[in-house]
Amino acid sequence: MNRPLLSIEDLRVTFDTNEGGLTVVDGVSLSVNAGEILAVVGESGCGKSVTALSVLQLAGTNSRVSGGSINFEGVDLTKLPADQIRQYRGKKISYIFQEPMTSLNPVLTIGEQIMEPLMLHEGLSRKAALKEAVRLLEMVNMPSPDVRVREYPHQLSGGMRQRVMIAIALSCKPALLIADEPTTALDVTVQAQILDLMENLQKELQMAIILITHDMGVVAEFAHRVAVMYAGKVVEVAPADAIFSQPGHPYTQALMRSIPAMDSDVERLPTLAGTVPSPAAMPAGCRFFDRCDFGIAECQKTDPPMFGTGHEHTVACIRAEHVQCHFQRTQEKA
Repeated sequence: MNRPLLSIEDLRVTFDTNEGGLTVVDGVSLSVNAGEILAVVGESGCGKSVTALSVLQLAGTNSRVSGGSINFEGVDLTKLPADQIRQYRGKKISYIFQEPMTSLNPVLTIGEQIMEPLMLHEGLSRKAALKEAVRLLEMVNMPSPDVRVREYPHQLSGGMRQRVMIAIALSCKPALLIADEPTTALDVTVQAQILDLMENLQKELQMAIILITHDMGVVAEFAHRVAVMYAGKVVEVAPADAIFSQPGHPYTQALMRSIPAMDSDVERLPTLAGTVPSPAAMPAGCRFFDRCDFGIAECQKTDPPMFGTGHEHTVACIRAEHVQCHFQRTQEKA
């Protein structure tokens, strides 16, 4: 079997605060293969973005990897000093941040911002980098790219800015693209255009993508595999079709229930009672227990490991098979 392009093993990320260290990512293990799209889903605050940012040591000056490893092409990125990790940023691994409105530098032209990684990593001259910047804008379907390349971010719409972010991210043909909620600030029509663009470019360039999202519809259409996170941990990993057809973790089932059915007259979607536990007061045992409909006494005693429940399907729940059977029965009745 080929080695994964990126392999995160037992990762722990701690933030140093005035009250002491808070571990917000606690034992996360994930992998992504070359050419694969891995979606990472879960509520806000579950550790998705911190996990992704830690790959390139971008989680913040008060953050530190307190355990585990992040191996990319056989190199543990957690061991690299700042000057060496910069050789990976934008070159081998690119990152599209959540907010295109604030991720671009307002005082530099679009062209200058696309040209920077080309000159830094590829060694292009300004003239060659400018020509390549126009080509990249053409590739992401930017209208009038030779004009836009000389404009500033405030002159572009949200969809155009996101296309610029994608052009910057792809400028050095990275092996891995991390897209953190890439369509959050965009209207539905533009969202579809951006996602179609990313999918087409992924196939053309054969790069891997880690897609962080809340949108299960996007996951269903776009992802090959899915990792579900809750309270700083991965609770389920499976092929995308298995996540939707036989979710094995109660939290994943709750996410499934939040998807509105197009052929239903239901006016109110089910809600999940309770809140995600604070990193400062994590409960013993399963972290989802207080919100779970399937919990038993044993769940409060043991932090569940990942169990295999099918082909490439693992679940951190001691009652996973019961949960899957319940979901299938519910679907049959529906």
